[in-house]
Amino acid sequence: MAMSFSLNSCWILVPQGAEYQSVKRGLGSAFLPRIYPIPVGSNAVKESLLTGDLAEKLKESSPQLVIVMGLAGSLSSRLKLGQVVVYRSCQYLTIQGRLQQWLCDISSLNFLAGHLYLESVDGLNSDRVITSSKEKQELGERYQVQAVDMESAAILDFFETKQIPVIIVRVISDEVGQSLPDFSQVYNAQGELRNWPLAKALITQPIAGIKLIKSSLYALNKLEKIATKLSSLVK
Repeated sequence: MAMSFSLNSCWILVPQGAEYQSVKRGLGSAFLPRIYPIPVGSNAVKESLLTGDLAEKLKESSPQLVIVMGLAGSLSSRLKLGQVVVYRSCQYLTIQGRLQQWLCDISSLNFLAGHLYLESVDGLNSDRVITSSKEKQELGERYQVQAVDMESAAILDFFETKQIPVIIVRVISDEVGQSLPDFSQVYNAQGELRNWPLAKALITQPIAGIKLIKSSLYALNKLEKIATKLSSLVK
């Protein structure tokens, strides 16, 4: 199969912080001009794309393809910790429920799934961290989705208006049966991590916190490795 991607035409968007650092290490220095950190959460991502740093980058040049990389939570018993998935589609969940569904770029999706041996799934974009294992299972069954994150639908929505294809590669960092600490206050409106609320959440629920730290570190290592594999395909 012919090579589908080029360094000059592809953007790689990654949630800022540990996820961004893992992808940057995996892809290597040659890709730095095309790897952009994004804030956590749909509203913060939209703001960045419309008026923030990414908006300024778009004024300079538009990508022909956008690859979103990062971590995700599992909503299905078949997705285990560290498993790497590529989205077929993504739905957006707010307090009011499902709003819309976006489709990812099929040709690029098939290319990555075939060359990197990724499982294709349907994703859910939530405007909050889903912490309860019971709610994870209920959401997966209700919307027939297998993974959840907080940025993908906003990115798909934005680039759809510009007719720029998007593919989403995520690594599972917490399984469907794993409950998380209460992270409702750990991100501010700009999608930045707040250290004290994070520490408080981990201390308040130490067992869940320790398990999440371990699973996240494992998933970040997997994310770095899949980025390294991706670098052999993206030229």
